[in-house]
This record gives sequence, structure tokens and C-alpha cells, in this order.
Amino acid sequence: MIVSRRYGGTVSNLNKAEEKLGLFRSPFLEVDIEVLLEAIRTARAEIVRIGRENLQEFRSSLIPTISLPLHSDLAGTPNRQ
Repeated sequence: MIVSRRYGGTVSNLNKAEEKLGLFRSPFLEVDIEVLLEAIRTARAEIVRIGRENLQEFRSSLIPTISLPLHSDLAGTPNRQ
């Protein structure tokens, strides 16, 4: 997302992601949508705060990520069809 350091595109993509995720309730497919939405809002607020001129200062640790739970009952189970 921040690889090319494009301010407008980054803010736009975060806006679109928030809008689309807003259609789902938590949890959805084991993803905590509320946590993800908060991460999107936090990242966007920081990008807006630092501004276009300082985008290189954006901390990559603020990039929203999706975390899926590890199910011990599924770990190591081969795919069965």
C-alpha cells in the first residue's frame, strides 16, 4: 500500500476498504471486522496527520492486517474432498 508512497491513492484505498468492510458484521469468516476497521481508521488518520510531504515517515506497523485464529482442531489436517 505504501510502497510507491502515493498519498492520494493510499487515502482513497483506505476509504474504499472501510466502506466495503462496513457492510459486514463481526466476526465474518473468522475476521474481526471491527478491529480491522479501527486499524484502517488509525492508519488513515496518521497518514492525514503527517501529510503528503511526509508520507515516508508513515510507520509500516500501522498498515492494517487481517489476523486469522489458529484452530488446533484444523492444524495438520489434510484437505479432504
